[in-house]
Amino acid sequence: VSSRQDNHVKVTIIMPGSQNYLKVTIIIPTSHNYVKVTIIIPTSHNYVKVTIIIPTSHNYVKNTIIMPGSQNYVKVTIIIPTSHNYVKVTIIMPGSQNYVKVTIIIPTSHNYVKVTIIIPTSHNYVKDTIIMPGSQNYVNVTIIMPMSHNYVKVTIIMPVGHNYVKVT
Repeated sequence: VSSRQDNHVKVTIIMPGSQNYLKVTIIIPTSHNYVKVTIIIPTSHNYVKVTIIIPTSHNYVKNTIIMPGSQNYVKVTIIIPTSHNYVKVTIIMPGSQNYVKVTIIIPTSHNYVKVTIIIPTSHNYVKDTIIMPGSQNYVNVTIIMPMSHNYVKVTIIMPVGHNYVKVT
């Protein structure tokens, strides 16, 4: 991925479900550019919307992954300011046998969201991690999509109160 201006990395994951959806969108602008990550994972009837926007520098990365399903989905959006919270972002973008790794940690009060994405392409892969520490409730989404020996593994854990949903 080139680092010139107007470039960006965008990662989008969509997993269709019922009429509700879980959508996670992360936007990390770097001055004029930003990094945006979007994850959509359909569930049943309820949805969580979280949007994360984090300003930084000049370029951004765009990658898109789509997993077709039904017409319904769950949407989660995260919005995080920069006051008592902190943001940690690490980006490594080599070529061929290297990989792109993006890590975002955003602590909140009682809930947290952790998202991990690994997408190997031949010898390359992209790993994105989002962590929002909190209490006993959390959303854990893991997606692995290698390109050569192709397989897709998705794990979702969403405990709420005493109930939780785990999907693999």
